Amino acid sequence: MQPNRSPIGFDDVADDLSDFAPSSSPAPTTGKRPSPRITPEAKEIAQEAGFVDREPVQVRKRRQSFEGPQQPLSIRLEVREYNDFTELCDEQRWISYRQAVVELVKHYRRTKGK
Repeated sequence: MQPNRSPIGFDDVADDLSDFAPSSSPAPTTGKRPSPRITPEAKEIAQEAGFVDREPVQVRKRRQSFEGPQQPLSIRLEVREYNDFTELCDEQRWISYRQAVVELVKHYRRTKGK
């Protein structure tokens, strides 16, 4: 017994599947969903309609490779000390905390050698 369906305008097509046949060659499966092609016009229309772009933001990686063995350093600072350290890094234009530590160690070695 068929349940009564609400008419949506496709009754004549949906009921007759006598000419349906699978395609001759199945589509290759890669396990990934194909990414949709989004045209600039589609993006513009979506933005005008209030849709938010959900494409992932590309994170720029600034990595340097260093020679020799390395050791991680993790320290806890009081907020005042942390603020002073980051202010020093900003003033000296040190782009990484690693660079700041290297410069501070160089300074220590220079003063120790005197």
